[in-house]
Amino acid sequence: METTEYSGDTVGIGQMRPDLAVRLLKSNCGVEVTNSEARSILARDDKMAIRLAAANLRDLKNTMALSDSAAYVGYAMNVRGIGLWKEGRRDDIAAGLEREAGFAHKFDLAEKFWSQQ
Repeated sequence: METTEYSGDTVGIGQMRPDLAVRLLKSNCGVEVTNSEARSILARDDKMAIRLAAANLRDLKNTMALSDSAAYVGYAMNVRGIGLWKEGRRDDIAAGLEREAGFAHKFDLAEKFWSQQ
């Protein structure tokens, strides 16, 4: 389990908050579970955890009008953190800065790889 100010307690391969998994399981799968059950699913069912991570990225992109790179950064934050990020207050959110730098590095590596193919 991992804990940060802007994401809370996260669990599993997708490092997702159980309360978010509860919402996504209901809206995407029609399944109602408790936070405790969601925590167990995230910790024990990697396939479902990855499906929920993808659903979360889709929701971030659609509901908050985020680009792919912004959704990658926003995935590590709660709604408040994403709001600060969109306002340009990046220095207030260390997790966002770290993910933004990580995305830029990974994007550059991918560009280099594909340009050599």
